[in-house]
Amino acid sequence: MNWKNAVQKVKGLFTSPKLKEKNITWIPLAVKSLQRKMLENQTVRFRILEMRQNGFKVKIQGLNGVIPFRFMPWNYTSIDRWSHVTDYIKNQVFKCKVIKLIKSPHVIVVGNGRIIQFEQLTFTEGWQYQGIIISKKFFGIEVDFGYSFNWECGSFIQLISKHTIDDDLFEQMRCGDIYEATYTGSTEDINPEPPCIENAKKLINRHVKVMVKRRFNNQISLLVNGKYPGELAITRDYKKGQRNYLRHAIENLNDREVINCLALGMNNKGSIIILKWTDETEIKNAYERRGSPWRRDLRNI
Repeated sequence: MNWKNAVQKVKGLFTSPKLKEKNITWIPLAVKSLQRKMLENQTVRFRILEMRQNGFKVKIQGLNGVIPFRFMPWNYTSIDRWSHVTDYIKNQVFKCKVIKLIKSPHVIVVGNGRIIQFEQLTFTEGWQYQGIIISKKFFGIEVDFGYSFNWECGSFIQLISKHTIDDDLFEQMRCGDIYEATYTGSTEDINPEPPCIENAKKLINRHVKVMVKRRFNNQISLLVNGKYPGELAITRDYKKGQRNYLRHAIENLNDREVINCLALGMNNKGSIIILKWTDETEIKNAYERRGSPWRRDLRNI
């Protein structure tokens, strides 16, 4: 077979006028569908692509669109706060109503996402939640904990006072960083507070009990001795086959399952305990859960 000719034929498929004509026939149908939904005040889904100067570039029913900042599903007091979360909301899907269709020179859909669309947000006492630092001032940081719920509950901003954070850790913090805190179960309001880092350091080189928590998007988080955030280390000390064996075992861990680990140290920011899973029987049992629903779900993410 002449591979050069074969490659040229394949390239020709993608430049064929007939194929181009076929590919664009759906656009008028999509525009007509959106016009109908706009007249009927129906909601449509949009997917965030990237941040632009005046809003976010999005996809709405396959068409290019824009959601101005003032029409995003939630509001920030300044545009720079959006810049700190943009990497974390990219490819997220939300709902909006079409408010304008621009047909020339290219079809652009303008949407309004300021509609009722989020689930009720609830916190569980003793659980840890992650948020994005959207502002840092001399008195503390503003954290959007909507990230911990995969933005399915919208935005939830909380001010974390500087006096609750270790001084060295506070100096290292930057806007756009992920911040993890424990919900203390305040009866007055929702008030996540960070665990004491100094007490966490006392656990280093000790065997600890670690609770597994499955988050809303099936991601795993670990709670050491019921208080401190943890992370399982899969280092190069393990051989390649051992690393894969351990990863599969971790994938199969169940929500609220307790495992035995050794606290090796703290991460670079001093906020998370690095752990080694030490119980070979636990690892073997978790690995052999071939039918685990978590593994099936993770393949589909």
